[in-house]
Amino acid sequence: MKRVAIAILVVFAASLPVRSDGRIASDFEIASMQSQLSRSRNPMARVAALLNLGDLRHTRGEGALSRESYGRAIEILDAQRAEGRRRQDLAKYAVATAWRGLAEAKLGRESAAFDAFEEALRYVSDSPGIWNLYASAMTVAGRPEKAVASARNAVMIANADAGATPLDRHVYEYTLASALLAMERDRVGEQEAETLLSGIIESLAGRTFETLRRRIVRNEEFEILSSTEQDASAYLALFNRSRLRLARLYEQSGRPAAAREQYRAVLAARSDDAQALGAMARLTREAADRERYFEESLDANPFSRDLIREYEAYIAGEHPRSASGSGPGAAVRNALHAQRAGRFREASESLQPLLARFPENDVVRFLLARNAVALGDMKEADRLETRIRSRALRGELAAIRSSLVTESIDILERGSDRDPSDQQVRALFLALQRGSLSAAQVAVLDSLVISAVVVFAEGRFSGEETTSFDRGMLHSVPFRFPAPAAFRGRFEGSRVRLEFRILGATEIEGAAGLLLEPLRITPS
Repeated sequence: MKRVAIAILVVFAASLPVRSDGRIASDFEIASMQSQLSRSRNPMARVAALLNLGDLRHTRGEGALSRESYGRAIEILDAQRAEGRRRQDLAKYAVATAWRGLAEAKLGRESAAFDAFEEALRYVSDSPGIWNLYASAMTVAGRPEKAVASARNAVMIANADAGATPLDRHVYEYTLASALLAMERDRVGEQEAETLLSGIIESLAGRTFETLRRRIVRNEEFEILSSTEQDASAYLALFNRSRLRLARLYEQSGRPAAAREQYRAVLAARSDDAQALGAMARLTREAADRERYFEESLDANPFSRDLIREYEAYIAGEHPRSASGSGPGAAVRNALHAQRAGRFREASESLQPLLARFPENDVVRFLLARNAVALGDMKEADRLETRIRSRALRGELAAIRSSLVTESIDILERGSDRDPSDQQVRALFLALQRGSLSAAQVAVLDSLVISAVVVFAEGRFSGEETTSFDRGMLHSVPFRFPAPAAFRGRFEGSRVRLEFRILGATEIEGAAGLLLEPLRITPS
């Protein structure tokens, strides 16, 4: 039977240089898929375009648009299934049903996906393509055991089929490797996946595919998509994803040099790969390179929650300069810097134009809702949260709210006076901003002497062997003293252990912060 279109598990953006015009890496692919939808009369080509659009929207945090695309694909597939039944074309019916199963898995409907594949296999059980779709869907649905079994069937059938091409076999091997890596704490599976991925990469770079590579170069083909029937697109996607998977495996198993080599190979082919850029930021040793890689990764995909989380950890630990550049990536970086400094209104002002430009973006709404919580504006946080389609982001926001309430009570009820956590400090800070502490809690706070490591802003050393400071950072919360405080000794670094009382919330150069009464610097 005709080859079933290939489904690579994750969406890929094009092999284009990082843009400086404010566009992000997936803009071109989205425009290309929308064009394909408008001009194509082939139902399965339209299905592929819609699944690609859904995946692209998903990587950008646009949950509602992503689900809409998957739903439209299912409508076309149901029409194809009905036509297959009417014409008694069972192969066509089975293929459309299998693709429906993949779309259902992407929508998070595991039971419907499982039922669709069981139905498809009743009619065509010897198609490696259908088994490959089944494996892909089960990986998406979080059923790695079922995915591995289905992928092994695809590989076995293809290896026994003289008509299967090397590219077909590599696609099925890649799906098997992906399913194996989805298994938790399976060292044997990881070793098998590493062997598979290394073999795929070596083969794709070899003489077998030399003619296809020349054709790709001659035709200037570069789109890397998740669903395709074309050899060139499948080759580009498979090469890109296999290298990323192998690099991540090297990274997780403590082989950073080997991981960097694979990530560099990805970036040599497509310099705006957000995953590879983010990984290089994690793995590079040079501070300037690290900052550059982080900036370029967020330029490529400003709405990746994983990249945002890594960038937040980076600016918290290394205190880089403020964000530079323009476009959505710079806007997100500016917002994260402002939030880190406690300037939550400024952070929201940086994000509002993004919400106007990307009105269905869950990640932007999440960041704005998180700022609203920090400012104590729960009504605005509620309004934003109701529009977030991502369950993971809604859960994260709920956890932030819960921890603020729990920990603000915790630090005062226990009288915790040494090394409060960042969450405890921020919770207390927000409670002070909102004026939500009870009289009893205020009384506890007035008598509470806290010892914590703080980072002072630049001090002033005098000839009397004292150093004066007036402000700094307590974890992620800025603070100042009522007046500059002099401490005996010369402090070469500004990171010290300080005993202090919290007097209340205040303003520091237009940003919210804590007002502290310094008592003394103590040994760490």
